[in-house]
Amino acid sequence: MKKRTKQYSRALAVLLCLMALFCTEVFAARGQVTLTVKQMLANAGDDTFSYRLHSVSAPNDDHSFAITGTGEKAIGPLVFTQAGIYSYELSQVTACVCTSKAYTLRIYVENDLSASVVAFNPDGTKATDIQFEHTCGKPKETTRPETTVPTTKSSGEDGPKMGDDSQTAPYIVLLGAAGIAVLSSVIYLLTSRRRRRETTNT
Repeated sequence: MKKRTKQYSRALAVLLCLMALFCTEVFAARGQVTLTVKQMLANAGDDTFSYRLHSVSAPNDDHSFAITGTGEKAIGPLVFTQAGIYSYELSQVTACVCTSKAYTLRIYVENDLSASVVAFNPDGTKATDIQFEHTCGKPKETTRPETTVPTTKSSGEDGPKMGDDSQTAPYIVLLGAAGIAVLSSVIYLLTSRRRRRETTNT
């Protein structure tokens, strides 16, 4: 009887350790934002354009990347360890005969490290997607950094959320706690029944 009780205790301890590790991974995923940048070419070619994500309020957090043809690319994850409002400027680096477009990104990180992203067009309106359209042909051979990126201010703070701001972590923790409680109850019932049988037999 004592051996079985020890086995149940060890199994419960292992389950608790696994739940703790799982919850740690879930919460570690919070405070991270991955941006999806789209590119559309009118000629359906395989031209490559380069872009730069420049951090305005978070030093040493710049990202340079390129996209070939019509498609999209995930940038990040951008990691945030404390709540705040972080601003970025996303611009095209490759020179093109098309008018270069630039976005102002504002990332809102809450106290629980849930994050949301609002993108603004050069005219200050909110963008539904981060997309660069090239409708005038191939890029130029020479490249130059985008020197001017309009910084806009918006009166509203709400907008389309393109980061991972799901509130699933608390529910997962609650579900794990409920599972542990059910398992503990089952173990307690089994041990109590066996104890009763042993007392009645003696």
